[in-house]
Amino acid sequence: MHHAGTNGRQRGTSRREDALDTVIALRRPEDYSPEQGARFEIHFEKLRNRVDSAGAIPFEARLETLAGDGQQRIRWSSSDLRPPMLMRAAELFGEGLTVREVAATLRISKSEAGRLRIRTMEDGLLSPADGADFDNHQHMVQ
Repeated sequence: MHHAGTNGRQRGTSRREDALDTVIALRRPEDYSPEQGARFEIHFEKLRNRVDSAGAIPFEARLETLAGDGQQRIRWSSSDLRPPMLMRAAELFGEGLTVREVAATLRISKSEAGRLRIRTMEDGLLSPADGADFDNHQHMVQ
């Protein structure tokens, strides 16, 4: 376990991640307020040996308090972050931003931004003629 620096990335050398199979980043949602309690985004920055991309989907987790029958219960709930992030990525790529610039803007890894670029094209949200040259960024997502 390691913590991030003020820039949101890990502190010190990135060589610490070389031997790791999984790197997970917990991030505060942009619209978070402290009275919401435990609510955070989970992003997989490195996920070695995954079977498919389903395991790499970022999501938001929340700890909810439920009241009923005079008792208080808690439960974890989650929601997919892809739809809003995919739409925002499509806007940014359409404006001509590169994979690296979109990653920095959305506070995600370059590989995740590259996957979003491919997804925006597959979903018809972006054409190869839109924004930056797709072929120049394809190597980042392999």
